[in-house]
Amino acid sequence: MKKKNNKISCYLASLLFMALSYYLLNNLIFALINGLCFFLVMYKYITLSFIKVNEKLDTYEEFTHFANSLIMQLSVTPNLNESFNEVAKIHKRDYSDILLDDSLTVSEKLESLENNFPIPLYHILKHILLLYVEQGGNILDMSQELLNKADLELSNMQEIYSLNKQKWMESVIMWGFAMIGFFYLRSSLISYYITLIQRRSFMLCVEIFLLVFLVTLKIVSQKYIREQVDL
Repeated sequence: MKKKNNKISCYLASLLFMALSYYLLNNLIFALINGLCFFLVMYKYITLSFIKVNEKLDTYEEFTHFANSLIMQLSVTPNLNESFNEVAKIHKRDYSDILLDDSLTVSEKLESLENNFPIPLYHILKHILLLYVEQGGNILDMSQELLNKADLELSNMQEIYSLNKQKWMESVIMWGFAMIGFFYLRSSLISYYITLIQRRSFMLCVEIFLLVFLVTLKIVSQKYIREQVDL
């Protein structure tokens, strides 16, 4: 449903950009091309990529929450299965059914949880928990380094996410001001603008400006996504 809503939003934004292109260019063919290009950039390179970044951030947030909750519970209830049950009852999550499934062994539960936490830190947590089940020990001491690392990675990811999002918005706003200049010229000097737009060279300049805007939007978004995904 969320993906469908994002696609509809992209369609609407593309129609708006197509209308604005037609307003500036007074050429239906160029307006249709711009609308199609805008949709491809918005949906394929921006919307889906932002969803991917948000999903990764959500996974790290959920893992950090799960790891801290489970370790704290284990320090009180040494039995791992009992701790799983308590965590599942207190924190209702998608994976709660796995934790509460008595037909699964501890190892099977940990294997099943890999689908919910497809990140390297989970494999470290899994190794620590299996070692704890086999050999015992102080779970707080055994997991302290992992918990610190999880908190640090999450903090760094959130900081870079905010910084990159701010840079992306600044780039869009900068191009927005340049776009406003064209709209001002089109709205305030109508007769003069219509005379200019009838010249093929001026029309191509406006079209190139709009296409460069789309290319820049794609490049900035890909750079932002790459930095986030590679963390």
